Amino acid sequence: MDKAAEAAMLAKIRALVAAHDGHGWELGSEGDGMILAAAGRDGSNVIVARFSPHATIDEMQLSSGALDYCRFLLSLVDRAIVAMKAAEQREPEPEARRAPNYSAEAAMLCGSPAFKKFLMERHGLESPATDERVAQKLRSLLRVTSRREINESDAVRDRWVRLRADFNFWKGRDVV
Repeated sequence: MDKAAEAAMLAKIRALVAAHDGHGWELGSEGDGMILAAAGRDGSNVIVARFSPHATIDEMQLSSGALDYCRFLLSLVDRAIVAMKAAEQREPEPEARRAPNYSAEAAMLCGSPAFKKFLMERHGLESPATDERVAQKLRSLLRVTSRREINESDAVRDRWVRLRADFNFWKGRDVV
């Protein structure tokens, strides 16, 4: 069901429940059978439904409670809407809690002289280590055509994380 149809259905349910505002439905008996009764506009009892002898007590209780169940569920929907709107109004998540942008991190690291030296020593990057050569070597090592794929693929992201860890290990041991 699309959003427009859902909204129309919700509006219809709200209107039907509102038409019974202040009224409740109750199980009752009539002769040998069970009935569902409601208060009429003049305060009299109105028979809404008669149950067959084969109806179970659960079915009768569900029917008699339907109005109250609808009211309860509509109140849940209303509270959920209020909570969602409040969440939309809140400030965005702090940078530390956002998902890492590995592509941007890779782009910045490619400009680092230490990373260029690492690629030359460990991965055969030819001199001179121009930005284009470094970017191409990184794409080759990660087996991608664009660095943005680091954020789009778990496998590429794992290769990037391993390469970055190798670089950090190398950098920690490197004495310049």
